[in-house]
Amino acid sequence: MFVLTIRAGVDGYHINAGGRHVTSFPYRMGFALEDATGLAIKERMAIRKTWMQSLPVKPLKQLSASLLHWVLNPRSEVNAILKKEAAYFGDIEILPFMDRYELVVIKTVAICEFGVRNVTAAYIMKCDDDTFVRVGTILKDIERVSIGSALYLGNLNLLHRPLRTGKWAVSYEEWPEAIYPLMPMGLDM
Repeated sequence: MFVLTIRAGVDGYHINAGGRHVTSFPYRMGFALEDATGLAIKERMAIRKTWMQSLPVKPLKQLSASLLHWVLNPRSEVNAILKKEAAYFGDIEILPFMDRYELVVIKTVAICEFGVRNVTAAYIMKCDDDTFVRVGTILKDIERVSIGSALYLGNLNLLHRPLRTGKWAVSYEEWPEAIYPLMPMGLDM
């Protein structure tokens, strides 16, 4: 077990794990989308109260950036609360389907479509809300790519076999082959 500490200093963020310094990076402006399931209200408010305050244009009202993509929740009371939050803050885009892990590809495509239509950014990054992102490393990779070129950061999963039993089981009806096709894993950009 270890303790992960993220400290905001005068010159940027400093990351320590188990009491040892791991990395540091300066403050930067960014475009982020959280794949929100509806229950992370405290996390969304933390984002709004911190780096979103420094955006020159507020989200969605002037078609700047969407902080959150939200898909419908099976609990109607959660949906009602989030619809009010979306109306008040104007930074949540509602996707018209119930949230399930199997829909991760559709959610990713929806995030990218929104970015292409509404944001003037060269790249769009999608990652899960439990992911630590080394922004400096990503920016260095972006600088090495020529303007207008595509960029993918992550892993390509080769010879990945579907699980046939357990919580994440895939039936033969869903995927009859023994091996999945080449599949990207990790950050989507």
